[in-house]
Amino acid sequence: MNNLPLVLYNNILRSGTVTASSQTVSEPAVYVSDWHVSTRWLPAVDGVSTLTFDSGVGNTATANAFALYRHTLHVTGGTVAVEWSDDGVAWFDLLLPFTPVSARVVFITFAGKTARYFRISVDETPAGGLGLVALGETLEIDNGFRIGYSAPHFSRNVRTKVQQSETGLWIGSSTIDKGITGVFRIHDVDEFWAYDFLLPFIEHAERFPFFMLWNELDYPDRAAIIRSVEKRIPPFSYSHYGRISGGFKYNGWE
Repeated sequence: MNNLPLVLYNNILRSGTVTASSQTVSEPAVYVSDWHVSTRWLPAVDGVSTLTFDSGVGNTATANAFALYRHTLHVTGGTVAVEWSDDGVAWFDLLLPFTPVSARVVFITFAGKTARYFRISVDETPAGGLGLVALGETLEIDNGFRIGYSAPHFSRNVRTKVQQSETGLWIGSSTIDKGITGVFRIHDVDEFWAYDFLLPFIEHAERFPFFMLWNELDYPDRAAIIRSVEKRIPPFSYSHYGRISGGFKYNGWE
């Protein structure tokens, strides 16, 4: 573990073939990695169901992190696990079965593994399915965040509307939780790192949300899924010789 921000956007589930052991017609397995936060994969049976990823003949994929948004495992006591295989027959543990303790975003890292096959197993009764899953390699943000950065759990976007009587007395209120909102901003990253790693990430962030774990060492349970709200992500520019800085506004959920 470290205290540098981690991003998971390069989802291997979108780069190969994913087969579900069970799925409903209206909520198939393809929804688990479509980057839409309102859809889900729902197994057609209770108990154990699996998603098997195949990178294809002669191909491999690498994963060192698993992220999940929207599930009911914390309510039902169900479990989720990740395995790998070279032949699709013999399977080995990568992430042991666990039950999330809450509805918060899950973001777990583990020793990286390169293989042809990966399998996500869910054991839940009644079946609740998985909303959005990412499995792949994390991007460690070079140089970290700086003073002035607002962590997701301090960036609450809660709106309160107060009802008043004709004379101005408070007679009630309603509160709407709209998740989190903030600025994803990095400072003085190496220009070569920016070209190799930041640019592909920005190209993703222009179109899709992504998972972020801002401080794995101190707050491993405070991950978030966020998305740029910019019509156009502002250009990243040179802040010092050989160093790039920039950022964009976002909203999302923990």
